[in-house]
Amino acid sequence: MSLPAFPGPQHERLDVLAGVWRTRIAMLDETETEIEHHIATDTYRWMPGRHFLLHDVDAMMAGEPVKSLEIIAADPGSGQYTTRNYDNSGVISDYAAALDGRNWSIDGEVERFRGSLSEDMRTLSGRWERRAGDMWLPWMNVTLTRQD
Repeated sequence: MSLPAFPGPQHERLDVLAGVWRTRIAMLDETETEIEHHIATDTYRWMPGRHFLLHDVDAMMAGEPVKSLEIIAADPGSGQYTTRNYDNSGVISDYAAALDGRNWSIDGEVERFRGSLSEDMRTLSGRWERRAGDMWLPWMNVTLTRQD
């Protein structure tokens, strides 16, 4: 049995995320009103071998540090992605993600993200939502701007 060549097309599509991004976060209440603003740094880098994209988050929110490491893996068969996120509070979260053209989506059991890259691929804007029972409620709007 032969393994697929790496990096494959599904890995190459993730190159658009690789780099350092300055992130503006607008926390939302249930009426979609912005209630807090935060700044973060998101860094995406390839692990040696280019099988996995590592995503580091460094933020201050409500006066507390928020740090996480996400590992993004490509499924060569489907072209979709799975991610696992580890944060500084000890939470581990698993997600399914998709990159369709300029649209980036992330789906977890209780959180989801829908965003899109600008035409020049230097800005990623979108919204995170959280599940409350059967409903998805606004959580935060984010805008990542490439710094490199």
